Formats: sequence, C-alpha cells, structure tokens
Amino acid sequence: MTTATPFKENGVGESYLRIIALSIAAYDYIITIPAERRFYRNQRWSAPSPGCVLFICIRYLSIATLVVSNVGYFGSFSLSVCSRYYIAAPIFKVLQIMVSQIILGIRTLNIARRSSWAKWVLLALFIIATTLEWFTNLFQRNFEQNSHHNCTAGNNVAHLSTWLFYVVAMGYDVITLCISTWFLLGFRTSSGRMTELVQIMLYDGLGYFVVLTGANIFNLIIYHTSDEATQSSAASLGYALTWIMSQRILIHLREAAEEHHRATHIVTRPLESAHEISHAMRSQFEGKSGLTLDLDLEHAGADREADYTHARPKHHTGDPASPQRDTPSYSGSRPSRPHGLVHSRTAQSQSQFETESEWSRDPLESLFASEPSFVAPRRTGEQSGPVSRVPSERGADGEELDEVSELPRDLRVQVQRSVEVTVEYGATTYDRESYRKPRLAWDPMRSIK
Repeated sequence: MTTATPFKENGVGESYLRIIALSIAAYDYIITIPAERRFYRNQRWSAPSPGCVLFICIRYLSIATLVVSNVGYFGSFSLSVCSRYYIAAPIFKVLQIMVSQIILGIRTLNIARRSSWAKWVLLALFIIATTLEWFTNLFQRNFEQNSHHNCTAGNNVAHLSTWLFYVVAMGYDVITLCISTWFLLGFRTSSGRMTELVQIMLYDGLGYFVVLTGANIFNLIIYHTSDEATQSSAASLGYALTWIMSQRILIHLREAAEEHHRATHIVTRPLESAHEISHAMRSQFEGKSGLTLDLDLEHAGADREADYTHARPKHHTGDPASPQRDTPSYSGSRPSRPHGLVHSRTAQSQSQFETESEWSRDPLESLFASEPSFVAPRRTGEQSGPVSRVPSERGADGEELDEVSELPRDLRVQVQRSVEVTVEYGATTYDRESYRKPRLAWDPMRSIK
C-alpha cells in the first residue's frame, strides 16, 4: 500500500481537506439563504411542492452528512462508541447521493416530456444504481482511530469496494445527462436557436456532470493511493460538491420557471364617471412632470394659487325659447400653470383625444395655453358661477370656435385607464414543474370596476 506523504504526516492534509469542504459548504449556504426564502414563500406546508421537498432534503441532509463525518474526525471517542458510530457517515453518504440522483432523474424526466420509455428507463436505472451504491459503500467497512481517538470509516485494503460506489454514481450521471441533452438539443425555435430556459438547463446539467465527475475521480484516486484515514476526508469534499451542484439545479430551475411563467398584459376599459376621469388625467402627468393635473382645467397665476371653473355650453336646439344651459363645472386647485406642457404616457394611465373635424392645434397645448381666457378666476370662498361667453365665430373650415379660447365646441375627451396584469401559472401546475398554458391568477375587470 502506498501512502501520499502530505496526507500522512500528523494528519495535516486530512484536516485541510475537511476544512476546505466545510468552508465551501458554509459559504454556499450563506449566499443561498435568499433563494431558500423564495422557495418557502407561497408554499402550502400542508402540501409542499416536490421541488421544495427535494430542496429541503438535499440541503439539510447534506448538512447532516458533513456534520456527522466531521464530528467523527475532530471528536474523541472511546473504542466501544466508535465501533457503533463510524457507520453513520457512510449511511448518510448514500442517502445524500440518492436525493441528488432523484433530483437529476426528475429533471431528466421533465425534459423528456414524461415519455413512458424515459420513465421506465430512469426508474430501472435508479433502482439498480441505489442497490449497488448501498452494497459497495457498506461492504467491508471498518473504523479507524488515530492518536487523538477520533472515529472515521475506512475500507479494508484487502477488499476494496467503495471505489465502485463512485463508478456507479458516474454511470448514472452519464446516462441521465445523455438523455436530457438529447431532448434539450431538440428544443429549438424556428430560427434554430435555443431559448434562455433551455440553455440554463443544458448548462446546469453539464456543470453538474463536470464538477461531480471530477470529485468522483478524485475520490477514486484517493481510495487507491491513500490509507484508510484519508479516504473519508476526501469523501467530505464530495459531500459538499454534491450538495452545492444539486441545489443549484433546483434554484436555477425555479428562477427560470418563475421568470418564464410571468407576463405583463394591458387591460383597458373606458372611464365613465367624472371622478375616474379626473383621477386618470391627474395620475398621467403626476408621474414624470410632478404637476397636478385635473380634468377640471384648473389654472393659476405664476406666483399665486387660484381656483377656476370651466363651464361648457351645449349647442342650441334652434328654439329661441329654450335657454342655453351649461354643463356641470369642475373645480380644483394647482400651484402654477404649465407652459408648453408635453403629453407623456405612463404604464398606469392612457388618454386619447378625439375631434370630429380637423384641428391644426394640439388639444393639450390649447387646453393649457399661456392665456387661458376661456376660464374665469375666482378667489377663495367665492361661489362659482357660469362663465359668460362672447358670441362664437367660425374658423376657416367652418368649425365653430370660441372667440377667446379658440377651442372647437365639438372637442371630445375620451380617457382610458390601463391596468397591468401579471399572468402566472396555477399553483398546482407550477408545483408539478410543467410548463403549460398559463391562466389569469385574478380577474382584472373585477378589480378595476
């Protein structure tokens, strides 16, 4: 039996391997806490999703495996206690690799569109692989203690079988990777390119295979070139890498699926009441200009705040006896009037101005002209009344215009409010991690009525 010199002297190399594995695992645990919170959010704990269950299993079973293995190495045990404790780490090792292979198998099955042949092939492969892993990892195991009375598990040099565990694990990874890659390469758009989700799944599978295959090959070398005490230290690095790569697959799939399942749609409906129209017009210009705009057409001087009323007469019926009545007026206040106000749109509201005849001037520019002579100012506390108007004239095209305001009488304002709607997959469909036709999570028309 040959022994690597760095790992033999006072167990320094073994300690370094375990410290490196613990450091990598602790760092990854800290940076994935936000992703863990997103996993738990909106989960029904009476019936959690399969992805959440697998995430919890691989995360905390891996922590338990690392803790059990390193407590045995850095602790102190009597001979009788060590004879019962040493087998715990190999058992947790097989449980961890089983959960990792379940994650990889379910991922491959979903990529294969749950085809029947893929289901049976993966099921048979999983049963064969786990059976061999249990046997090869527990056969001819014995405990090892150094001068500090620690407790680790080793494989009898005369009957080496644990290295076959890593061969079986690599074989399972190769077969599942080939199946998933073959299906992923077929998921192409009409332009021949792969979507972002397909690329993420392809790269995750390749990364999982490359990293874990490298760790398995490293363990194969250690099991054939080191003593029994060093074998378990090299396995500790494999625990950390299996944990990291397995949970990364789940995290990336959830993030990609969450982005893939969301879309924004604009739902509009006409506004009827004066309050809704006023609110929509005000919110349209408050967002970017910071101005307070009301449909009441309020204006003020440059240095003082004033209120105005706008009364608009209806067309004469032609009967001299029938008086000309004004429509109800709206009133409000604003600090100053804008000059050259530009029409800006936001995602929350949308305004549309229509005229029945051609008009050379922009409606908003006319509504907020520098001299709004079509409104009458009033002081605070005064009662608003109808605004007297001079007789109207006709424009060049025969269009009726107010003499002072130059506004066409047939100007109509139509305002619509736009609502952003988030479309999500249903909870049941999302839990199954299948990508199918979305549905509206709520009724947008009910909420904006």
